Amino acid sequence: MNKASLSKQSKKAVATVVTAIAVLTMCAFSTSEKSTTDPPKDKKPVVAFAHLNSQPDSVTVSILGEDVATIVFGAKKATLSHLNPMESPADGEPTIGGVKVSSTLGTLNKTDLSTIQFLMADSAFYNNGPVTVTSPYAPNYALSFTKGKQKIDLVFSLVSFEMGIVKDGKLTKVVRYNNARQVTRFFRLVSQNNTYDMLINIQ
Repeated sequence: MNKASLSKQSKKAVATVVTAIAVLTMCAFSTSEKSTTDPPKDKKPVVAFAHLNSQPDSVTVSILGEDVATIVFGAKKATLSHLNPMESPADGEPTIGGVKVSSTLGTLNKTDLSTIQFLMADSAFYNNGPVTVTSPYAPNYALSFTKGKQKIDLVFSLVSFEMGIVKDGKLTKVVRYNNARQVTRFFRLVSQNNTYDMLINIQ
């Protein structure tokens, strides 16, 4: 590969990352102005996964940790929050894993909860291969899973395709995920934020 073609690919990659970050920045401002109500229930789900088994395989449990997997896949409730990684939180402002919460978007309905549990249960969801870093870890959404009195927050960076695990308010682990387009589409639908369409189209 010659230098000219390498330069063109590099410019294209940089342009893609810049476009994605711009889209996510717009999303942060647009959703921060929305009311903190439950996501609309008349929307179409990504896929009706409610009838399928959403229990994790052994590889998934080893990646997440048994305590995290027990809560995530045993949860009957999960709340959705939009994060703004571009702003430092002021004193007293809510955060998840140290990232500012722009807005709490509400509780997932049963179909959406089953959908994300089903996607995450398969070990193929996680990318354990060699990684080339092309964009910063900047979480945009948080899912807070509750099982009884136990709670785990998972924070998703839709640009770097990474998911952080937050225990007791602290980020303890970051893992990469596959199928970025499907994950972004999920968050676009549950948040009802059509500005993510641009990001989906370039993934």
